[in-house]
Amino acid sequence: MMSNPQMPLFETLVPVETVIIDEASQIPLGAYLNFFHTYRQSLSKVVFIGDDKQRMFGSRHSLALS
Repeated sequence: MMSNPQMPLFETLVPVETVIIDEASQIPLGAYLNFFHTYRQSLSKVVFIGDDKQRMFGSRHSLALS
């Protein structure tokens, strides 16, 4: 959904506050940095859902949001 070309129009009406990321264990943590930067003013909650048994990366990644 976030890659939809009409997302900028939608986010002017409804700011992005909560994001649920499915299959998060398959995506390297650095891939989220641009997204976090783009929505830094409105984003308040991020939920990462993923199976640690399916991780494609060797080390555990963690992120603490305040």
